[in-house]
Amino acid sequence: GGFGTADDYQGGGLVIALARHIKKRAVCLPVLSFAYLQAILRSRSHYAKYFEGTLPDPEKDYFDVILLHGTIVDYRYECRIAREMQRLYPKAKIGFFGSFPTIVPELFNNFSFVIQGEVEEFFINQFKNLTDLAGNIKVASLTDLNELPTPDIEGFLLNQYGYSISPFRKRFMTLLSSKGCPYNCRYYCGYGQVQGSVVRQRSAVKVVEDIKVYKTKYDI
Repeated sequence: GGFGTADDYQGGGLVIALARHIKKRAVCLPVLSFAYLQAILRSRSHYAKYFEGTLPDPEKDYFDVILLHGTIVDYRYECRIAREMQRLYPKAKIGFFGSFPTIVPELFNNFSFVIQGEVEEFFINQFKNLTDLAGNIKVASLTDLNELPTPDIEGFLLNQYGYSISPFRKRFMTLLSSKGCPYNCRYYCGYGQVQGSVVRQRSAVKVVEDIKVYKTKYDI
């Protein structure tokens, strides 16, 4: 969720250290919002491209907007990456989204904009042109999950993601079926804090459609 929630194993010793090591290497999950953004923007005839583990080359790709996901655990590094993107693309608008930037946008205000709220909703229903991308942008409402397209996961590192301790990795990707959390721990938890206290669901038909695309197009 971007707030840095993590499991830990109490105590010391070789077994505990091994468990921590296995869990750290086993769990690798993508930021699914990037896949929805790529699908939304491409459906509206924008050129969109996802990068992970590498930076774009300005000699090969031109971008007028660059989006980064901000987190509590690594926001300093993420801001360094944003500054590097400013150097590579001095004319581009560079902005952050995510649970953590939504709550503390001032940590990211050295850049063009911060989207406060659900980024998918902003680009589906609020975004009109580049002039909308300035300052702290408050998203007016929550996303209707049935308005979301099937995630576009071109460029995602499907062979590196996983949530299993097995050393035999298979192609892996996450899916979204609901958002929101009704429990009262939302004062610190990213789910209720940003997604709201009402559980919203994506229809079973659309989730099955997403699974079919993952299977047929990406062999997951």
